[in-house]
Amino acid sequence: SVPSAKDALLRCADTMATEGAASAAAEIYRTLAVDSEPIAVRRAALVGLAKTQSDEALPVLMEAMSSPDVAVR
Repeated sequence: SVPSAKDALLRCADTMATEGAASAAAEIYRTLAVDSEPIAVRRAALVGLAKTQSDEALPVLMEAMSSPDVAVR
């Protein structure tokens, strides 16, 4: 199957993070770590955000952990 634009963005952010552009990658992750995104995209974005911006990601991660959606937690 053809990857979605969201998958492509996640792959780009992953590459950016490994090549030293963690803050730019974190911005992409942050835009994808929202309730309106599909759960798989949101989870991947939350993981990426935690890896690239652990301290600044804490509020976003805490919010996700209190989500009523078990798949997010």
